Amino acid sequence: MNNLETKNIAKPTKNRNEALVFVLMSVGTVTLWQFDIGQLMMYPFTILSTWFHEMAHGLTAFILGGDFQKLEIETNGSGAAYFTTDVLFGNLGLATVAAAGPIGPGIFGSFLILISKSKYVRSVMLLFSLFMLISVPIWIRTWFGALFIAAFAILLLVVTIKSNEDWLRRISTFLGIQAIISVYQSFGYLYSTSSDYASFAGNTDTEVIQSILFLPYWFWATLIIILNVFLFYFSIKKVYFEKKSKNNKLI
Repeated sequence: MNNLETKNIAKPTKNRNEALVFVLMSVGTVTLWQFDIGQLMMYPFTILSTWFHEMAHGLTAFILGGDFQKLEIETNGSGAAYFTTDVLFGNLGLATVAAAGPIGPGIFGSFLILISKSKYVRSVMLLFSLFMLISVPIWIRTWFGALFIAAFAILLLVVTIKSNEDWLRRISTFLGIQAIISVYQSFGYLYSTSSDYASFAGNTDTEVIQSILFLPYWFWATLIIILNVFLFYFSIKKVYFEKKSKNNKLI
């Protein structure tokens, strides 16, 4: 076997090992979030997941013509997005805004994973870190949330500029996974009918969807969980297990 064939075989093996590491990390994160000690260990990612969730609510409301007024992130990891409810498509628009919190981060996370193997990954990561930083003065109105997100955004910006291509791709994939699995940080919230920290005047996201689209809240919660599982599976499979072209086929 010549050197070229050896390299071709080694690369898929390396990719699959890296994918396995990311999968195990994801399972570990979700598992830790279900326990008090785990929530303490994963605290920074809990705050990040809150930013993803509430920003998705606010931006969706903004896109649908509402006024995204402010975003709050508390030290206990709770948060809320404040926006006007006069959005396009009436109640259907409100259901979309409610669903965006647990679904939007998954869609964006899938995008970050898929873009990780692209030549545009550095540009995307730069734009993402700058958007995080800009979100602080525009929307965030709690001192803790502002300090945490600003610090994280600056750190991400520096890392994006300084990292080599391999590490940048791993960081993009890692952040994408964190965005997707952020929904599991609030697993119990999706399957509940009220929350002290929920948007929509005390109703949970799934309860709002239920009130508009009629099917029970637990149905929508399950559908959201399944969708995020699919986004995770699709993205990892596409990046780490599919060959780019027939020319790369091993013989």
